[in-house]
Amino acid sequence: MKWILIKYKPDNSVLQATWLFDDWMPDIPERKGEGKYNSEAIAEVRLAALRTILESRGIAGVLELAGQVKLPQHVGFTLQALALPLERLLEAFQQAINNVPD
Repeated sequence: MKWILIKYKPDNSVLQATWLFDDWMPDIPERKGEGKYNSEAIAEVRLAALRTILESRGIAGVLELAGQVKLPQHVGFTLQALALPLERLLEAFQQAINNVPD
């Protein structure tokens, strides 16, 4: 069964992460045995996914993710947890404001 997931896994880091932000408490099966509360595991996996998007696609990728998910506020919470430098946060805010539809 795992080979199916690997074979059809999207190459796009944004598409890979959307499921993490489409549900309040997404199931993270690979983290259940670590003794962490589910919310802690979810926060860590979301943070890792957002880091990957930032590295591969920049702020534009983060905004693309926020535009595609059911719960974009979780993208914002996770972005805040990254503790980005002020310049990167300003870049994110500017791009978000510029991309708001009329």
